[in-house]
Amino acid sequence: MKVEVIGSGNAFTSRVNASVIIDDTLLVDCGPTVPARLFGKGVFPGDILLTHPHGDHVLGLPVYLLKVGIDNLIHGRDTRIRLWGSERTLRVVEDLYRTTYDWGNLRDWVELYPVLSGKAGHFKIGRLEVTYERRRHTAFTDTYVFRIGNLGYATDVSETPEDYPFYRGLNVLIHEFGPPSDHTPLKTVVEMALRAGVDRLYLIHYPDGTDPEVLRPYLHLFDEMGLLREGDVIHT
Repeated sequence: MKVEVIGSGNAFTSRVNASVIIDDTLLVDCGPTVPARLFGKGVFPGDILLTHPHGDHVLGLPVYLLKVGIDNLIHGRDTRIRLWGSERTLRVVEDLYRTTYDWGNLRDWVELYPVLSGKAGHFKIGRLEVTYERRRHTAFTDTYVFRIGNLGYATDVSETPEDYPFYRGLNVLIHEFGPPSDHTPLKTVVEMALRAGVDRLYLIHYPDGTDPEVLRPYLHLFDEMGLLREGDVIHT
């Protein structure tokens, strides 16, 4: 499975907001800076999986969806976009589009799949098997973490070492790190990954100015470990 990093920044980044695309077809999250990156690459994924409804993960969707809808009209296409997430997140996206653009009926080319509910579950997006668990992010917002094949993905999440069983045996884990309370400290991410037996650990959704030297004490613990950057490609 091919995983390309579209962006690796947090909400306040001068880079591109955290987002990855899997096998050139499934985009995970679409913050405000993501569409320009996609348009520049000429890539238009048809499936978009959303972790939670915060702006740095969904605010790029109105312009992305508008672009696809207008291209359909101009070029006589019938491109469909499928959004996968919680009922709350999908409602936020639909409201955002209706608030920011008055063009077209969104449901004419966008399908909404409220597949994330409860504490845990699984579903398929095409040939990809997705397993998820709900986690706390802030006092008012939950997020979801994923296993997609041999890849684990977690961003904007407050986890503890006791959450490691979900990631057990993964080849690759892509995980955020940040200040405690609303995020997971780096030391906790490392401990969790070690207990889960993860081979390769990559960090995403980190602040601008993060010094790669913060990883030095842990580099010997994994086959590979690093800060992800825009354009990086990982094979699981």
